[in-house]
Amino acid sequence: MMSRSVLLAFAVLFSAVYALSSSSIYTIPVLAWSPIPSFFTSTTTLATVSSRQFDASISSLLGASNSDVAFSSDKQVEIVVLFVEQQLRTDQVSKYASAGQFSGIKALVDGAASSFVAPYAVAGEEGSLVQGAVEHAAALDGAKVVLATQEGSYMNAANVDARVALEDLASFLASSDILSNGQADLLVVSFASGAAHDAQVSEIIAAVAARTNKYAAIYTAASAPAPPAAEVVAESHMYSRFFFDDANNQTNCTGNGTTIVYDRDFFIGTMLEVYVISAILLSIVLCGLCNMWELQTPERFDPPKAGAKMVM
Repeated sequence: MMSRSVLLAFAVLFSAVYALSSSSIYTIPVLAWSPIPSFFTSTTTLATVSSRQFDASISSLLGASNSDVAFSSDKQVEIVVLFVEQQLRTDQVSKYASAGQFSGIKALVDGAASSFVAPYAVAGEEGSLVQGAVEHAAALDGAKVVLATQEGSYMNAANVDARVALEDLASFLASSDILSNGQADLLVVSFASGAAHDAQVSEIIAAVAARTNKYAAIYTAASAPAPPAAEVVAESHMYSRFFFDDANNQTNCTGNGTTIVYDRDFFIGTMLEVYVISAILLSIVLCGLCNMWELQTPERFDPPKAGAKMVM
């Protein structure tokens, strides 16, 4: 009886711990858009994007040949603008959007001729999703890399071609040739910690679009912060609530002419694992309880009859 009780307690404890640990995988959203029709070869991926795949994708947009990419294009741009928040978690997109802090970025993505969304990117071993991508881009032949940093930003990359303060970026873009040199260059805009910088993103894109419409923009973060202990991270709903928020719980994704319909209540891989393992462990618990309920004991114990022999 004691062993069965221990088994039941262990099953319940393991199920709870597994569910909590699986739901605490902190992911980073990646939003990309371009005014060039059919620029991105795919419109979305619900698979986890590693920092290595993100690195390869940025290099691919700059003209390098890479195979293991999250997003790519067969069209050339004048500039790739990479907006980097210091920390942003996928579920925070919904929280910021409900406060109106993502209205500009959402309008840019929705109104673009082509867009790409990867809600589940993860930082690399160095703790950053974008650091390696920027450093590898700086090592490419031909491509220029410009790093614009806001005061308080801790992003740093070696061998970049130019560094500029964020408040001086507008004048830099007006005089620089990176928007008209016929070569795909990379502009990295690193924001300081804090809330989403929706207004700055819209202003910079407007400055770029004033000089060229051959650009691609990417909005993401270096890392994902851990949520407060009391916060429940409902990843399977946050992504769809922000991007696909209409009366029918589904919408069409803007992109390269392909219509993709989503439902708000889809299951992501991580949550599906939680459900499957929890269901297995719950079935073990129920089987154990059923066996315990089936146990029966005699109502009375009769003394042995006289002369009866006990078999050992």
